[in-house]
Amino acid sequence: KIKILEEQWNLKGDGTVTFNPIAVSENVHYSYNKNKPINEKINPENVIINGEPLDLNKSYRVAALAYMVIGADGYPTFKQYTDPERVMTDYWAFMEFLEEKQVIEPPALNRVTSLTE
Repeated sequence: KIKILEEQWNLKGDGTVTFNPIAVSENVHYSYNKNKPINEKINPENVIINGEPLDLNKSYRVAALAYMVIGADGYPTFKQYTDPERVMTDYWAFMEFLEEKQVIEPPALNRVTSLTE
């Protein structure tokens, strides 16, 4: 369930680790430990969705840009998901969002937090 979140960290050829964060919805919050090894940085207990802890026995629908869903951009786990639903192109979905909102406020910066400094 959290494999996509773990894919934010990648080991480069020179042995360094890069962090390529993905944006999460306002209803998703999680914490990570940057000192843990790759694929162990996020404890499922630290993932909150809609104010509730992540339920590992439940299915969740995830929204993402088309290029991510096809496994591009370093997130191959997206290709394993089932029942994809494409409603419109990314461009038109974004334009519709902008028209609906008219004024866009910066998001809260508390969605993703580090347990270590």
